[in-house]
Amino acid sequence: MSEYSALHNGALFFDRSDRTRMRISGPKAAELVTGMVTNDVLALLPGEGQYAAALTPKGKIVADLRIFALEDALLIDTSPAAAPGWKEMVRKYVNPRIAPYHDLTSELSDFGVFGRSAHAVLSRVLDVDDKDLVSLPPYGHISRPFGNVTVMIARVPEIDLDGFEILIPTEAAALLKAKLEAAAVSAGGQDT
Repeated sequence: MSEYSALHNGALFFDRSDRTRMRISGPKAAELVTGMVTNDVLALLPGEGQYAAALTPKGKIVADLRIFALEDALLIDTSPAAAPGWKEMVRKYVNPRIAPYHDLTSELSDFGVFGRSAHAVLSRVLDVDDKDLVSLPPYGHISRPFGNVTVMIARVPEIDLDGFEILIPTEAAALLKAKLEAAAVSAGGQDT
């Protein structure tokens, strides 16, 4: 109950690094991914994102995805359960000479911060203007420096409370976790 109370009265962070993260780049990346999912990825501008489902040619759902448009690529992430199906689709339908892809799961960690004061906590911990976080649309994202690395902060509407994902190079993940704990944000468990 204390974790639920923290979500409704403050914030919790969750290590979501078990999610699979993949980068697909090249001028045809958005076109190829659009042909594999339910949404128009071609319409995304850098800093925008969307939730989509990857489908077989017969319309069966293979994976639920979060797609983030970067300047020169797409960053796509999915749950651990859906990752094998998504990876198989990419191997089957994406020509790496046309749209190179790279699994970033071991290189990029993922922390979710959720709760009524998630935006205020991230503003302090990551030194980001609170207005920049509050104004992000669903799956919209910004990049900011954090120590010697750059983090991507994405607004994710996965629960009824404010939620943000911080995608951070793995070598800086421990520092982010320490700063969240120093800001009195507790880690939430998988059940919550």
